[in-house]
Amino acid sequence: MKRLKRIAIAASFFLVLCAQGVSAANQQIEDMPSNWAKAAVEQAVEERWLTPYNGRVYPDRALTRAEMAAIVGRIFGASSKGDVSMYSDVPGSKWYSGDMAKAVQMGAFQGEGDKLYPERNISRQEAFTVISRILELKNSGSAEFLKGFTDRPAISQWASESIASLAESGYIKGSGAMLRPNDEITRAEFAQLMSNITGTHLSESGEHTGNYAGNLVISAPGATLKNSVISGDLILSDGVGTGNIMLDHVTVEGRLVIRGGGKDTVKLVSSKVKGDVIINNRNNAVRILADEETGLQNVLVINQVILGADIANLTVFDQAAIIIQSGKVTTLEVVPAAVGTKITVESGAAVNSVIVSAKNTELSGKGQVENVAAKADNLSVNTPGTKVTAAADVSGVRAGGISVEAGKTAVIDKSGMGIVTEKKSGSGGGSTNAGGNEPGGNDPGGNEPGGNEPGGNEPGGNEPGGNEPGGNEPAETPTAKDWVDLRTTGIVKVDFASYATVALNLKEMKAKNPAEYDYYINGMKLSGTEDVSVVMNSADGKLLVVKMLLPDNGTTQILKLVKDKEYMLIQLNDIGASVKQ
Repeated sequence: MKRLKRIAIAASFFLVLCAQGVSAANQQIEDMPSNWAKAAVEQAVEERWLTPYNGRVYPDRALTRAEMAAIVGRIFGASSKGDVSMYSDVPGSKWYSGDMAKAVQMGAFQGEGDKLYPERNISRQEAFTVISRILELKNSGSAEFLKGFTDRPAISQWASESIASLAESGYIKGSGAMLRPNDEITRAEFAQLMSNITGTHLSESGEHTGNYAGNLVISAPGATLKNSVISGDLILSDGVGTGNIMLDHVTVEGRLVIRGGGKDTVKLVSSKVKGDVIINNRNNAVRILADEETGLQNVLVINQVILGADIANLTVFDQAAIIIQSGKVTTLEVVPAAVGTKITVESGAAVNSVIVSAKNTELSGKGQVENVAAKADNLSVNTPGTKVTAAADVSGVRAGGISVEAGKTAVIDKSGMGIVTEKKSGSGGGSTNAGGNEPGGNDPGGNEPGGNEPGGNEPGGNEPGGNEPGGNEPAETPTAKDWVDLRTTGIVKVDFASYATVALNLKEMKAKNPAEYDYYINGMKLSGTEDVSVVMNSADGKLLVVKMLLPDNGTTQILKLVKDKEYMLIQLNDIGASVKQ
């Protein structure tokens, strides 16, 4: 029979002296409070989070930091231990060394210098901060929610956001308009605080159904939640470990907080999360897989995740390693604090827009990424077909291995090489008028100067060597020379215009000035530097990459490259180029 346990999310009291594990349910508690704390302490004893010793629970005794570390570790099923060797006051011989190590790994406790102060009584604002961290509320509080407390000035700056988040969520209300942030918190007070966050605890695997009032904590791997509505937050705790969780036709009215789970997958089927999805598994990467009927609106990543879901807004809040395996992300934002984040977009996944405000970010993979806005230094983008725009005040931005200057844009072609572009004035970002007309006041229709009738510019319609309309091509002979590096030649789209990018082999072409050559697209001669411009020289000096605005957006175009009396015909398309015989 499945066991369903109600808990107050951190009302698990640890009493150092009671290692015997005496059954609380069969004891008469001599010091059970009869005041406001009675119900909360009774609940803690009933749930066996508070273990009596010799019939006493010591409700008025102050809670130590070590005791609280043990409490939160037990509630959330933590088993992984962080490194506490740098803390001089956590010797391995102490009973609390393992509990402190778990609390550090959870991110609940943070040291001060080389000390964690495990035996010191914990203050109310310290306790509030620990709970806020565990519930992933630490960045959500507004100072407005502290204005009603008369002792607001006594709150330390480091604790203000955490306390505000708990107040905003309704978990703390104070007493007589006071929070008493610097007072030591008693065991009864802590029980009451956690009773305010009362929810349901699922500590066994298997299928669970039904609706849940308030928060729901799942701490068992292999649990399935089916046909359920959670009126508060759903927390997948550290106790899930690397196991799998299934949410099948589940509605979460609040947030989904994912602290546990592994590559075996947290799977959502026909489910809905109305609040944020917060991913902070500090032990290992967790895989989130959602079907097409489970679109996620706001997903916040704090460290590591593997994603396979449709997501409207994906935000990276701290240094993270993110793999997007499938699905579509509309907007991905990397905030300034997420320095050193690495994002991989695999084939089959798509991202519309990426905004990077964190330094040293890397974006790679074979998936589809449309646009990247670089608002921080040292961004590296290596996803094919991506348009990368560097803000005016950044440096070290690279697209497809080439440098993108501040205020410039690059498009990475299908081969993975970046092509720098600069948008010009006029429609389409180029110098030609609509319809592809050359300068000189020609009629619409793309006619070259010389009075040719409309439609006369069809490629291949002229006799061999016989003067293309308006272009007066000389009678050249084909060349067998390898003038062009076909691996980095093709068609790229920028906004609504199409460009040919051509990598000239300088060893064969002999000249670095692109104006020394003639260029024809589908038989239409381009007008020198107005239509042809240099993009870059390769680092080894062997290639000169030029770009040219194409008269139309056709997927296949023929480039005729002429030097002196020789020419080379190249068939261009959006996946590369080939020699046309």
